[in-house]
Amino acid sequence: MRPTLVLTFAAAALALPAAATAKGPDYALLTGPGIDGSIRIDGDGEAGPATPLGALVAYGGYATQMFGHHPKDPTSSVRPRGQLGPRYHILYSVPTPDGRRSIDAAVYPDAIPRAVTYMKPGQTILHGMLTHGGWYVARPGLRRVLVEAGLSDRSVAEDGRLMWRWLGLGALAAVAAGVAAAVVLRRRPQSGPAPAA
Repeated sequence: MRPTLVLTFAAAALALPAAATAKGPDYALLTGPGIDGSIRIDGDGEAGPATPLGALVAYGGYATQMFGHHPKDPTSSVRPRGQLGPRYHILYSVPTPDGRRSIDAAVYPDAIPRAVTYMKPGQTILHGMLTHGGWYVARPGLRRVLVEAGLSDRSVAEDGRLMWRWLGLGALAAVAAGVAAAVVLRRRPQSGPAPAA
């Protein structure tokens, strides 16, 4: 066996115990526009969609952003195109043998066509083990999970769209009123000096 292969297998074997001791989060805090304080999301972070926290982890790409070992569920270093909408902050609380770690991430619930998350690379998980990080286009259902946790169903982005809709309707009404006034003034008989006898 080649020495490089032996070293690769040895490195992988050493990394496995560290990855195994780095468990999922035991809660997360969601903050951002329209949230008074923070929303705490609890549950088993390793239970999949069975709990609110598990659903956030499963749909939001937590595992691949943390460890980068999911080739069928990858992250990207490039921000997705299009409008992402308002940015919310997620603080994952992760128990480890080295003590509790706080891992920062961002979520954009109103991104189109699906919610997007981002985790900064290089955050410390364990001694010598750092987050893989990256952009992640979430699985369907992440926004619903956040709404069920307490995020307003009418997001800041929707409020903004509603405001522009009303402003547009107001501008159309003003133009219509101006046109109507011009028509009325045009039809009014003109008064002028009396004709000469």
